[in-house]
Amino acid sequence: MPDFQLDFVGIGAPKAGTTQVADLLAAHPDLCLSEPKEIHYFNEVMSYIHPPGNKNHQKDLNWYAKHFEHCKVGALKGEFSTGYMYDEMAAKNIKRLYPNIKIIACLRHPAERAYSQYVMFRYYFQKEDRPFDQLIREQDEFVEKSLYYKQLKRYFDIFPKEQILVLTLDEIKNNQAETLKKLYDFVGVDASFIPPNLGKRANSAKASKFTFVSTLMGWFSAIMVALRLSKVVHWLKEKGFKNWVMGLNSTKMDYPPMSAESRAFILKRTNADVDQLEALLGRKFEGWKE
Repeated sequence: MPDFQLDFVGIGAPKAGTTQVADLLAAHPDLCLSEPKEIHYFNEVMSYIHPPGNKNHQKDLNWYAKHFEHCKVGALKGEFSTGYMYDEMAAKNIKRLYPNIKIIACLRHPAERAYSQYVMFRYYFQKEDRPFDQLIREQDEFVEKSLYYKQLKRYFDIFPKEQILVLTLDEIKNNQAETLKKLYDFVGVDASFIPPNLGKRANSAKASKFTFVSTLMGWFSAIMVALRLSKVVHWLKEKGFKNWVMGLNSTKMDYPPMSAESRAFILKRTNADVDQLEALLGRKFEGWKE
């Protein structure tokens, strides 16, 4: 077993509430989240908007551990990377190092998740200019990342079900106090703690003014982590510097609704997967097939 111990990991899905869940976990005094939130260490491929492969996966565990230098002694450590659920090898890579880890998955209505990812890629990252109706027919990733049964089965096949917690965005948004207690119980900390950010929304849709600002922030974080100074990144985040910069560099937006044709196209390809997901988890996902 490695010297560095990871206690829990969030595996995705993208645009399904992972940022809000990570923020609520990070607020607990006995838990510590990585800096930055997404390390993308266990996945071997990245999203199509990034260069092929994943250089982070090729790095050693000492590099990974540097992202937790700010954690106090005794705190349970975890990280959230939305690529872990979609990547075919991530589950096995996690299992090889951490067979007893707690795994958190966040899910969302398949078509709405896909469209929200598109909005982020087009307006915030500015990596897409194709219409959504066209893109979902040309880029499989948007539909594939909403095939939750297909992805989660890789985890249920090799991890005991007691080590996997599956949440939905509706639960996170509408039953936050109950969901928070479930989260704290699951990772093994005092579930009576009430974080100051309870009820706050995270990661709402926005458009960036200058994409290079996010790139510079990423470079700064990477340099600080490499110098074993993740505590500096964490301190700036705690003081609100990151949110301040992001606020200056973005504008909230009301994006146009997804077309009925796009919704139907996605659901035709995901409805059977929802049926299998319901059988796997023993619960219903109302409205996810319409």
